[in-house]
Amino acid sequence: MDVKNPFLPREREEHRLAEKLRKLRAQRGLTQREVAEIAGIDESTVRNYELARRTPKPEHLRGLATALEVMPEALAPFNDFAGLNELFLMTVE
Repeated sequence: MDVKNPFLPREREEHRLAEKLRKLRAQRGLTQREVAEIAGIDESTVRNYELARRTPKPEHLRGLATALEVMPEALAPFNDFAGLNELFLMTVE
């Protein structure tokens, strides 16, 4: 089952991340509430990430990756050296 939001432009990084989060959650058969509980964040935060209203903090990416059973790197939205530094720090901590 491929879950897509036709109202989100695909060219923006946060929209690609939102689509990836929705798709992974659907593949795992989890609700937003279940992902939030496992990740240790609010359900509304997960919803905002999936709607591309917010971009996850590095510490939230770790929790989301755990909930969705993927490596944090699979979710990390980075385009520049600052993003690479955040990714490095996220995996070292």
